[in-house]
Amino acid sequence: MGKNGGKRPGAGRPKGMVSKDRQEFVEAMKLEGPLCREKLRELIKGVVVQKETKDGPAVYEKPPDIYAITYALDQAYGKARQHVEVEGNAMGLYERLFMDEEAETKSEEITT
Repeated sequence: MGKNGGKRPGAGRPKGMVSKDRQEFVEAMKLEGPLCREKLRELIKGVVVQKETKDGPAVYEKPPDIYAITYALDQAYGKARQHVEVEGNAMGLYERLFMDEEAETKSEEITT
């Protein structure tokens, strides 16, 4: 086997370092932050909109957006834990995937 793959010490971006594109995006969003917060508030509360049309003024209400509410709550309090059920024998799957490989490797070592 070659030695060209896998993890190498010191390789990759250092922890905590942010890419230039990400940094530029964050800076741009800081400028737009107040507008984004205001729009999020509108989505959470719902708004009444009055719009001029050719038939005269039209007034309609945008109801609160459940996705905006969920997003805001997740950001403020952290995302709620989600219960996940796993059916079947997880240990049996582990044994089939890994234990069989180990047994084959050991038998090959013994025979050679």
